[in-house]
Amino acid sequence: MANLRDSILAVLEKDQDGDMIVARQPWSPTCEAKVLLLSADEVVIPDAIKAEGFSYFLEGDISRDLARSIPPGALRDEEIVDMLIYYARYDGFPEWANERIRNASAG
Repeated sequence: MANLRDSILAVLEKDQDGDMIVARQPWSPTCEAKVLLLSADEVVIPDAIKAEGFSYFLEGDISRDLARSIPPGALRDEEIVDMLIYYARYDGFPEWANERIRNASAG
């Protein structure tokens, strides 16, 4: 079974329509996670996946858009993973990431 870190990084490497990350809470880089490929008709997590204890984390498109908003070199992969976990919990970037992004943009 993949962990959340590996699932996030895999999604960021691809441009796949309909991909969604689901993970077991509490969310951390090492918690169990899966990448689902949902058809246009599927808009919710299948009941079988929910029954396994997985919940919605982020859609692939959202994850990629957020990662692309970061200037190159501003954050390492592990920091991007931590930032996306924070974003999924609180619907915003952590202050440390905002500061690093501002500094990279200014420099």
